[in-house]
Amino acid sequence: MPDWATPQGWEAGARPDLDRLRDGADAAPEGFDQGVIRDIEAMQNDLGREIYRRILKRYLVWEPRHIRDAATAGQVLEEMKRAAPLMLKIAQALERVGRPAFDEVLHAFHLKSVADFGELGVLEQVAEALEEKLSIIEAG
Repeated sequence: MPDWATPQGWEAGARPDLDRLRDGADAAPEGFDQGVIRDIEAMQNDLGREIYRRILKRYLVWEPRHIRDAATAGQVLEEMKRAAPLMLKIAQALERVGRPAFDEVLHAFHLKSVADFGELGVLEQVAEALEEKLSIIEAG
C-alpha cells in the first residue's frame, strides 16, 4: 500500500501523485470499446437531459465515461435505445392529445412528469396509454 494510503503516511504529509490520478480517472479498462460510451453520450439528444440522467443514475453513474465495464455500458446503451422511440411517441402524443389529456394519463400512473417513470416498463405503459387516449379522442 502506498504511504499516502496509510494513516501514518497521510499524517506525515504523503499524498498521491495528482497527475497519475488525473490520467487514470477517465481511463477505461483494457479492451473496453469507447465507441459504446460515445454512443451513450449521443443518446442525450434523443432522450432529453432528464431521461438521459435518470437512466445513468439507475446504473450509479453521472457521466458515461464513469462506466467501468463493457456489460454495464451495453445495458445502459440498450436501455437508452429502447427509451428513445418511446420518448418520440410520447412527444408526438402530447402534441396531438393536448396537455390536459396528457397530464391525465401521467396522473393515472402517479407521475408528475414523464421523467419520473422509474422502470422502463412504466414508460412503455405510458406510451401505450397515450396511444389509447389518442385513438379515443380521434374516434370521438
